[in-house]
Amino acid sequence: MPVDILISSRRARRKRLILKAVFFLLGFLIFTAGIAALFYIPKFRINEISVQGIEALDEKQFKGEIANLLNGKLHRIIPYNNIFIIPTAKITVELLQKFSILKRIIVIRDFSQKLSVEIEERKPEAIWCHGEFPSDSNLETLTSTL
Repeated sequence: MPVDILISSRRARRKRLILKAVFFLLGFLIFTAGIAALFYIPKFRINEISVQGIEALDEKQFKGEIANLLNGKLHRIIPYNNIFIIPTAKITVELLQKFSILKRIIVIRDFSQKLSVEIEERKPEAIWCHGEFPSDSNLETLTSTL
C-alpha cells in the first residue's frame, strides 16, 4: 500500500500548528495570571484612609464611603484598593455627588499603604426653609404665643 506523503505532511503540519497555538495560549494565560497576581500582593494594598479638613460631615461615614468605593474591581479582576490603580477621578466624582456639602476634594495616594483625602466643605451663608409658609392667621397666633 502506497503512503501518500502529502497527506501525512499536512497532518504533521496541522499538529505542529495546533501545538504552537496551545503553547502560546497557555503562555499568555500564565503571563496574564502572573500580572494579575501582582495586584493582590498585600504590600501594595491600601490599609489606611486619612481625611483632612472635615468639619460638618461624619468622618466614619465619609471613610466608609471611600472604603466602599475601593472594594470594587477593575474588569472584575484587579482590586481598586491597589496603590497603583486607585481610581482617584472616580472617587472624587462619586463623593462630590453623594455629599453636596463638599466644595473640593483632593485624593492623594501615599506609597506607604495610605490614602489621604483633603476636602474643603462649603460654608453655610443662608438658611433655606423647605415647605409652606404659615398663613397670616397662623402667623399672628405664632407671634402672640411668643
